[in-house]
Amino acid sequence: MSWDAVVVGAGPAGSAAARTLALGGARVLLLDRKAFPRDKPCGGAVSARVFPVLPGPLPAGVPSVPIYGTDLRWGRRWAIGLDAPGSGCVVRRADFDAWLLDEAVRAGAEFRPGAVADALEPSGEGVRLRVRGEWVTARRLVGCDGAVSWTARKVGARPGAMAWAMDAVMPDPVAARPLFDFSFGERGYAWAFPRPDGASVGVCSMRRGGLRGTLDRFCAALGRGAAPAPARLWPAPMEMSAVEGWDGRVLLAGDAAGAVHPALGEGIRYAILTGRQAAESILNGTGYAAWFEREMAPEFRAAARMRAFFYALPAPLMKRFMVLPRVRQGLTAIFDGSRTCRDSVGALDALPALLRPR
Repeated sequence: MSWDAVVVGAGPAGSAAARTLALGGARVLLLDRKAFPRDKPCGGAVSARVFPVLPGPLPAGVPSVPIYGTDLRWGRRWAIGLDAPGSGCVVRRADFDAWLLDEAVRAGAEFRPGAVADALEPSGEGVRLRVRGEWVTARRLVGCDGAVSWTARKVGARPGAMAWAMDAVMPDPVAARPLFDFSFGERGYAWAFPRPDGASVGVCSMRRGGLRGTLDRFCAALGRGAAPAPARLWPAPMEMSAVEGWDGRVLLAGDAAGAVHPALGEGIRYAILTGRQAAESILNGTGYAAWFEREMAPEFRAAARMRAFFYALPAPLMKRFMVLPRVRQGLTAIFDGSRTCRDSVGALDALPALLRPR
């Protein structure tokens, strides 16, 4: 059977792409290896930056915990609080992703759960994909199949730097608002987010090994003993070698495109943005890779620079840095979404003078 577009992966990127395509009049097939609702390893934080790109307000079927600010700490050495009312909410991904999928189907996309593709190749002006022994053809394909994207591998795209995360769900809240502790993980952090059914706790690191022990130590520091089972491990690519393949017949979005914020670890917003734009590029015949380089890459590069600066500071200098009023104001603006790293990275050049003893 022939389609205008096939979307592989029905997470936020895939559902956004399928919905946009369907609303634009395209015949779109949306595939996922799992049935929905399904849970997904993720802290579940949805920043206020995400709200304008959602199909609408969160419905009653997607319970959430509002975010009024963020607490940052480095073990027992220092801690600061950033007050930012209205900066987002925390959801359960099973509820959130199922709602986005429902919106895509309501717009006209056809969804096939339990669909595992095992072959993909160019065909004429488009591609053809084998799913459950059936060949499906399409003018374009959007790969939204996550951090270990099968689609990306098929078109020769490879991840650059890779972060690793492990999370677990606690039955009771362990923090009144999102907490980040930068004393855990290699150039990473630990987190604790209140969520509707308790709390999401996890660790993120640039090194895969030892994450379970790190997570247990963090939970112990929270006064909760070892992390509950099951603990889930997943990768987060920080960049990809390409976001298009086969002369634009295949587009990559979300984690499959490495669209994860290097400083904040935020993926949901960029999944939806890249999924929508991939669809718009198909509908309008515009260049997706050029858009990604123009609109996404500068923010990711700025965030990577800020992240490298942050982790290079020795702990005593870090404390002095974090309590600077201008730094606190800037971090609050980044966390609440009123500024981007791209807006703020130039301030790093002024910091040596601010940190110099007087």
